[in-house]
Amino acid sequence: MTIKEVIKITGLSVSKLHYYEQKNLISPERDKNNYRNYLEKDIEQLKYVLILKEIGFSIKDIKKVIEMYVACIYRVNRKGEVKDFYSEQIEKMEEKIIQYKQVIELLKGLPIFTDDTYKDNDILPSIEEKNNLINNIYESVVVNKKGE
Repeated sequence: MTIKEVIKITGLSVSKLHYYEQKNLISPERDKNNYRNYLEKDIEQLKYVLILKEIGFSIKDIKKVIEMYVACIYRVNRKGEVKDFYSEQIEKMEEKIIQYKQVIELLKGLPIFTDDTYKDNDILPSIEEKNNLINNIYESVVVNKKGE
């Protein structure tokens, strides 16, 4: 598959495809003229990369996920390490889900969604009532991230 076909399928730019290749997230074959030849496995891996990127994984973490996936397939003796890595990633995602749910609840509690009276320029009058929730979310989302 040519680079133009991959762009059409994924919506990525040429430079982004080259960037992912440079970061070893994909490795398309080369033909005799040194043109990239993307196989179906490359497209599937690109889709996987884009999913992980969309949900907040860094390039470094995506590389690790791919490395662990390959290790799981080819090196049986690393299964414990791979399982630990994926368990840690799942735990991080579950924490994110909790954080998103907290923020959603905060937003749903705004007067604009609750029929509480508010002025046109003041959609957050009840925010003080939610200080505890805000502080919890802040601790969970902002402060904990600084410690990573």
